[in-house]
Order: sequence, then structure tokens, then C-alpha cells
Amino acid sequence: MRILYLEDDPLDAEALRRALAKLRPEITLSIASSPRTALARLHEARAAAPFDAVVVDVSLPEMNGFEFIDRLAAAAPARPPRILVFTSSEHRFDLDEAERTRVDAYVVKTADPRCFDDLVRALDVVRC
Repeated sequence: MRILYLEDDPLDAEALRRALAKLRPEITLSIASSPRTALARLHEARAAAPFDAVVVDVSLPEMNGFEFIDRLAAAAPARPPRILVFTSSEHRFDLDEAERTRVDAYVVKTADPRCFDDLVRALDVVRC
């Protein structure tokens, strides 16, 4: 499984990299620190080896995670990747936006490392 993680915080990105290396070493994780970079990587990967899933934080530079998801949907790839939101936000607005954009999963990022287990379980569900 190939995953692109859109996360501007290098500490959060590294935390997910380490968690996946421990929990699911067969997953290939690529990290993009900005929406523009993520869109470019998704476009480049379409022909050769498309990503199976995109994990998106909500709070990002340039645009928020839901604006990124809207742009990704507008690009309309032939086989769109699954979209998972992985964020510390539990605000009603963000939950409503997740429903509007029809993300495949919404996982809350916490200080508890078990949140990575929740993300891995969500990845397994959306893979089906």
C-alpha cells in the first residue's frame, strides 16, 4: 500500500513514519509538507504507481485540508485515492466539512500513541 501524508509539521510526519514502520512496515509512506507539493506528487504518481490513500491534516499552509481535498476531487483522477483526515481537530465545522467532502475516514490525532492504531485500522477499512 502506498500512502501520501500531507502534513506540514515535521514532528507529526516523523511520528507517523515511525508508527507505520512499527505497525505496518509493508506500507510505503511519502510525505508532502504543502498542498501544492502533494498535488504535484499525486499527479506524477498517476501513471507509474498511484497512491492508494492520502492522509490529510486539516491545518495546512496555503489552504486548509478540505480545500486541498476539493482541489484533488476537481482534478478527477481515473482511480482516485482514498482520503483520510488525520487531525487534532474535533470541531463541529471540521466534522461537517469531512462529511461534505466525503472523506473515507476521520481520525483524531492525540498525544496518545494509540491514535496511530486508529489510523492503521482506518487504512485497513478503506483499502477494502
